[in-house]
Amino acid sequence: MATPAQNYALQGKQLVKVGQLLPGFSKADDRNLPKVDLYMIVDFFQELRHPAMKHVKMQRSAGVDYGTDAVGYVQLRRADGICEVVGRITPEHKVSSKPYRVVVKIDETSEKVVDAKCMDCAAAEGYCKHAVAFLGWLQRRSMEKSVTSTTSYWKKARLSNVTVETKTTALETLRPNPRKKTKTEYNASGSFLTAVLENAPEGTTGLIFDHLAFKPHKGEELGIDRLLQDFLKDQIGEPDCDQFLLYCKQKMTDELCDLINKGTVLQAKSPLWHAVRFSRVTASKAYDAAHSSGNINSSLVMSVIGAARLKDTDAMKRGRKLEHSVLNEVRSQLGKINPTGIFLTPRYPVMGASPDGITEDGQSIVEVKCPTTQKNFRKYVKNDGCVAAKHLAQVQMLMHIANRKQAYFCVAHPDFELTKNVKIVKVMYDPVYSEDLMLKCQNFWEKTVFLELCRVYSN
Repeated sequence: MATPAQNYALQGKQLVKVGQLLPGFSKADDRNLPKVDLYMIVDFFQELRHPAMKHVKMQRSAGVDYGTDAVGYVQLRRADGICEVVGRITPEHKVSSKPYRVVVKIDETSEKVVDAKCMDCAAAEGYCKHAVAFLGWLQRRSMEKSVTSTTSYWKKARLSNVTVETKTTALETLRPNPRKKTKTEYNASGSFLTAVLENAPEGTTGLIFDHLAFKPHKGEELGIDRLLQDFLKDQIGEPDCDQFLLYCKQKMTDELCDLINKGTVLQAKSPLWHAVRFSRVTASKAYDAAHSSGNINSSLVMSVIGAARLKDTDAMKRGRKLEHSVLNEVRSQLGKINPTGIFLTPRYPVMGASPDGITEDGQSIVEVKCPTTQKNFRKYVKNDGCVAAKHLAQVQMLMHIANRKQAYFCVAHPDFELTKNVKIVKVMYDPVYSEDLMLKCQNFWEKTVFLELCRVYSN
């Protein structure tokens, strides 16, 4: 039997009994919950720039099953356009302990997550897994189809009903299957996939996406991980990269590539965009890949497979902040610019390109850069007005994969906030240069990324 202390939780300076409504709150059910979608959650963490993705030391144990079974006694109140939702989350390693109180605030007018916080656990200040799990629970409830009967969420969490004696068995059932460990040089814990998850850039994978429900997209079939694992199932002996590339070309129809392009217009906010970029050489890495020494343990290889931290440079931060404003200035000169998703091509199945936009006539790609200083500005556009080599490679790959003959390379001046000055350089497609670039990048992928992925997935 639970002790009195386990039946109560702190509410401000008062003790409030678990299962008791707070003043002004109502019991939650499937009719009164606020809408929470994937993009609202991603926006919330991106705006905070909070390293929630780095909290994978929680062992990724709070997956969809945990989030569903651990949530109980959900209540809410609405005032001035804000819906405040309070739920109780049972700690998975202490199922007999009092459940933690998690509070989520939703601005229903602007469809925005205002706050999400666990009030009780030690990691509360770091946006712990309980807050993320509750957000994921709300998102999954938003995706469920309406039914004629009403589902009440004012009830004890299923996980709280697990007795101490059966706790271990229950947790093993709820917890995702453990990944096989593979010894590597770049992760002391020994798991390649853990390295990928622990070091993934913010807004991509890890803790947050573990709690979200995604509608399957047919384009996921073209993720390198999916293609390679399917390919390896029927392989006997050493995997052959040429055979794998041929296998990819057979799977990557023009129709499916076009479907992916249309389904990833939100780019970094699209789970599909991240899925198909995984382990592909993207245009921003083209120059480095083409000039790589072929060291399988290089930071470039690790960044392609997602196992290296993406350094968030000042230029990248400025780019996120100014991209919309810069594109508006470019539109005033070039006309309407449409957003676009990632481009894939069966001819080079392990490459990908995501331009910042496409001109309205569909003929040209647009790429935006936002250097922070005049010195850095010259790393993008040289004194003679030509695009610097590294970025020329990026633009040429963008055109090659997107099948466009020209591009506008748009570089905001360091004083753009005051002057609105943008240097726009028109770049014409160079088929000879581009073909050589693509072959070098594919050679890099074959001799490094392919070998490393095969080693991991074969194990």
